[in-house]
Amino acid sequence: MEETYKFIERSMENTYLLVTKQKTMDEICEENKIPLFFIEPGELTNSDIDEMIEHFCMYEEYEKCADLLKLKKK
Repeated sequence: MEETYKFIERSMENTYLLVTKQKTMDEICEENKIPLFFIEPGELTNSDIDEMIEHFCMYEEYEKCADLLKLKKK
C-alpha cells in the first residue's frame, strides 16, 4: 500500500513541476526510471488541478497549491 502512495506522490510532483514550468519533460524523464504523471499535462482541466491542490493541501504544501490555483482556467 505504501508503494502505491509513493507512485501517487511522484506522479503529482512530476505533473506539478511540468505544468509550473520548473522542469521539462526531458528532465523529468532523465531523473526518473519510470516517469509517472497524474494526467497528460496538455489535457489538464480545472477539475484535475483541484485534485492536485487537494493532494498538496493534505501535505501542507500551500505554496504549490497557490501556484496551481494560478493555472486554473476561468
